Amino acid sequence: MLVVYFRAWMQPQVWAAVFFLYKSLKACQRTIAAMKFIIKLFPEITIKSQSVRLRFIKILTGNIRNVLKHYDETLAVVRHWDNIEVRAKDENQRLAIRDALTRIPGIHHILEVEDVPFTDMHDIFEKALVQYRDQLEGKTFCVRVKRRGKHDFSSIDVERYVGGGLNQHIESARVKLTNPDVTVHLEVEDDRLLLIKGRYEGIGGFPIGTQEDVLSLISGGFDSGVSSYMLMRRGCRVHYCFFNLGGAAHEIGVRQVAHYLWNRFGSSTACVLSLLISNRSSGKFSRKSTTVRWALSSNV
Repeated sequence: MLVVYFRAWMQPQVWAAVFFLYKSLKACQRTIAAMKFIIKLFPEITIKSQSVRLRFIKILTGNIRNVLKHYDETLAVVRHWDNIEVRAKDENQRLAIRDALTRIPGIHHILEVEDVPFTDMHDIFEKALVQYRDQLEGKTFCVRVKRRGKHDFSSIDVERYVGGGLNQHIESARVKLTNPDVTVHLEVEDDRLLLIKGRYEGIGGFPIGTQEDVLSLISGGFDSGVSSYMLMRRGCRVHYCFFNLGGAAHEIGVRQVAHYLWNRFGSSTACVLSLLISNRSSGKFSRKSTTVRWALSSNV
């Protein structure tokens, strides 16, 4: 049988070299990144149809990139079917990046993980012991494992092996499968082990930009601010309209409230604040208005 290769890269030797280069580059990316966050989607996103879900994930990925680029221009945001990865190099921005992620609509929770290679179950145990020894001193614990890929062991096998090893090597710790003080979360993906260092809750909702734009009549009080925040959580890009009845002091207060809402929860997209000025002599609003536009480069 004669096999004809129409492209040079289709030849077995070339394809093997390309595949090896690809795996090496992926390993280098994991090694270079000092921080890694796994972002879990809001549950309502996961029950959407395939096309809608992909659109929501794509928009959320863009929103995350827009917000975090101010902290680390070299960070990488990679979307998957059920989560989004954020990898950054600047260790000094760890807390700022984590805090920003918890305020982006569409995120259910964030896992701060350490991505390391492993060889077998005993290697998994040794890495877990180094990571969790101090946290388990004098505490009750259990081990929970999620696994993806082909392995010669199951998730329960890893839970039993790691849990038994931790129980033997930490004398003051006790195993408790229901309501433990500490739950050791591990994720095994192919030849990589994810040691979960912390879980942080997001605000949930839909990514901003997945729904229509809305105009919020804002007065600077409690009700208009809360309603604007709730619309952001449902995926709307909120713009603001203010009728100035109280003079310059009132306008300054409304500007501060609107900017705070945008800066905290909606800074992934641009926002417009329209100010309509009252003519005190006639008691009517003039046609002249002031428009304030906050873009992604605005400061707090």
